[in-house]
Amino acid sequence: MITTDLVRLDADLGSILGWGFPAYTGGVLSFVDYVGTDAFVAECDRLAEAYGARFRPTEGLRKLAQENQKFSAVS
Repeated sequence: MITTDLVRLDADLGSILGWGFPAYTGGVLSFVDYVGTDAFVAECDRLAEAYGARFRPTEGLRKLAQENQKFSAVS
């Protein structure tokens, strides 16, 4: 869906230009797609245990990981 693609592009571009996320990754959502949502959620859980709830992944992200989906496939 074009709206979802634009939001993803905006998030990737915004993370590079606004936060200084490394451009070679393609942006934050592209990077999560690259490492895999399941691996990303596992790392977030590890960080949440070590450093607090601010690192805990959302239920929507957990659902993507359980369904083995990527942000690029969400419509």
